[in-house]
Amino acid sequence: MEYNWEAATAWKEMDFETETLSCFAMDDMFNYYKSKHGLQFYFPNYDAAPWQVQCKINDTVINFWPHKKKAHIEYTPGPAAEGIGAVQELINKALASLVDDDFNVIDD
Repeated sequence: MEYNWEAATAWKEMDFETETLSCFAMDDMFNYYKSKHGLQFYFPNYDAAPWQVQCKINDTVINFWPHKKKAHIEYTPGPAAEGIGAVQELINKALASLVDDDFNVIDD
């Protein structure tokens, strides 16, 4: 996956250096989660919205805006997570839902 930051930022006047660095930071994070957890990040509608990236974890769809370092779980109330740390926390919570908590308890 290659994030086209030029197309992502062309629709709005933005600070070139800051936005580009944000995209690289998010790309590093995407690569980490892809290699460690097998997550697939994709563009849901690249032609119409080249600035939006998505990832699906079980039934949870997370929308990302790399040029702003933001993410939000689709169809949930509340503000988007902003900043790399907050975005990672959002992903980690979704990944935690994958853990099967069913286990047998053995009584002595």
